[in-house]
Amino acid sequence: MKKFCFIAVDYENWVPREGNPSILTGLESLKNQTFRDFDVIICHDGPKNIPYEDEYDFSVFQNVPVFMNTETRMNDWGHSSRDIAMRRASGEYFIHFNIDNIFYPQAFQRINDYLQIISEQIIIFQVKHYKAAGGAIFTGLPPIHCHIDAMQLVAHRDIWQNVGYWYDKSGTSDGIIYEDMCKKYPYGVLPECLGENF
Repeated sequence: MKKFCFIAVDYENWVPREGNPSILTGLESLKNQTFRDFDVIICHDGPKNIPYEDEYDFSVFQNVPVFMNTETRMNDWGHSSRDIAMRRASGEYFIHFNIDNIFYPQAFQRINDYLQIISEQIIIFQVKHYKAAGGAIFTGLPPIHCHIDAMQLVAHRDIWQNVGYWYDKSGTSDGIIYEDMCKKYPYGVLPECLGENF
């Protein structure tokens, strides 16, 4: 089992396919990770028109990602995609991601290193957030509704199973789920900016 399963959600008629940000910059940020012990699941919202293999050369990854899609377009900000991907994921810890966001090259290494020195099985870290904070640092603290983004929390697979995976499909469900999770389980704080949410 890999240390991390990286869960990326996508909708090709919304997420830019070129430029910055785009699916290409998001995937490149995964390719450039110095820590390589992770799998990737990409879940598309509904059937996909253009195969992922026609959009990107996935041979650059240590393991070819698992490609999934919801049966129909759910139009719920990728929440249904996150839920079905987690139920299939095999990694020890889950990391969530919108496919056009980016993680810095040392991000997974820093998360892994921090997990080695704490007892908690949840980590919260900082990101630059262009929608919520205008490109400023978004700390994710306190981990309450509308103060934390989906990509800022890493949790062990057992915790995800215990809370019912991505059980809320409302617009700001990341904050709802994370607040509930962090009330039930202790979390560690890694006070570093590890990525950017566009």
